[in-house]
Amino acid sequence: MSDNTQQTIEYYKSELIKKDEIIKKLSEEVDKDQLKELKIQYQELSDIVYNLKTENEKLKIENEKLLEDLKKKEIKVEENEEKKEVTDGRNNQQDSLLSQESKQEKVGTAETAEIVAVTPASEATEPVIPEGIKTGNLQKQSQLLKTFDRRYFVLTKDTLYYYKSSNDPSNEKSIDISSDCNVKIVEGTTFDLEAKSRTYTLIADSVEERDSWIKELKECNVNVIPSGKEKSTFNKKNEESTKLEILKSENESDINIQQKPVFPEGVKTGNLHKQSQLLKTFNQRYFVLTKDKLYYYRSSNDPSTQKSIDLSSNCKIKIGESAKFDLETKSRTYKLIADSEEDRDSWIKELKKCNIIVISLEKEKSISINNIEESAKLEAPKSENENENDIDIQQSVDNTVDKATDVVEVSE
Repeated sequence: MSDNTQQTIEYYKSELIKKDEIIKKLSEEVDKDQLKELKIQYQELSDIVYNLKTENEKLKIENEKLLEDLKKKEIKVEENEEKKEVTDGRNNQQDSLLSQESKQEKVGTAETAEIVAVTPASEATEPVIPEGIKTGNLQKQSQLLKTFDRRYFVLTKDTLYYYKSSNDPSNEKSIDISSDCNVKIVEGTTFDLEAKSRTYTLIADSVEERDSWIKELKECNVNVIPSGKEKSTFNKKNEESTKLEILKSENESDINIQQKPVFPEGVKTGNLHKQSQLLKTFNQRYFVLTKDKLYYYRSSNDPSTQKSIDLSSNCKIKIGESAKFDLETKSRTYKLIADSEEDRDSWIKELKKCNIIVISLEKEKSISINNIEESAKLEAPKSENENENDIDIQQSVDNTVDKATDVVEVSE
């Protein structure tokens, strides 16, 4: 529809609206004759609008016919191009055959030429889709109408063939990519193939499919030219790939440098039950004794849970009942239980070699009794009430100390 007709329609519409409003306002005051005249004018305007609508529909029909005619012309042009290609191919075949025959003996040259010229179409081989490096469907823009049609493409080393479908090899067309061809990457899945004669605009089904076609065309010595955003994305991809390679090499070197935790070589190894600081429960731990440290772990298969006891200065061992023994250090007393008395004695023997003092319970008792007797002789006798008060005070002090140590110390 033209701009003039659209403007006239809009003008008449506005006029009709105005007149309807005027008629409503003046219907009570205007005479019947005037009303009749207004109605006639209104009818004329409505007829004009109707005529414009019919003309618009006619224009639409004419435009559709023109488009159909253009499509038919394009199809005829394509068919003529196909015929030309077929005839050119046949002429080339005949020329090649004649050149081969001219090199042979002179006898029988005329007969062979007649056979070639007279060969019926039924004996000619049927067209076949060639085997390509890559095959698949792409949307190709037509030269005349600029519409996109789905075509089946076959890529070889020096030619890109395309057909109306993968089941119809008779309508073969080709694009020569043997020399000076460029591929330009456009936004989305669109890319242009610039040949000598023409630029082909193609659309793939996905970005991955587009990149796959471009990769294969690049291997056929076609120049790839990224445009705009694609350049930046390509540069980013290259930068990211180089960064990833550097990080991989650095991680590999770090892995080689950073070794996994390993148990140290010890004088003695084995399991002991150790009392926890807070809950006072005994848990089995794996112990490794070296010259100046006693390491312990949750199990013999987990060296990552390493903890250690420093044996370098002022450590003592108190031998307890059955398989029990205590290891006293500056910071803490470790209560340990072996599986047997023989195992306990073996541990004490090795710990003694590390310059640790060993004290049995009998010796400790005798030392404590002697100390008590000496203190009793030196001190003056106290009343029974005083002794009871001292005992109560001492017990309260001991209880507060035990509670403070339980809160402050951290259990395993």
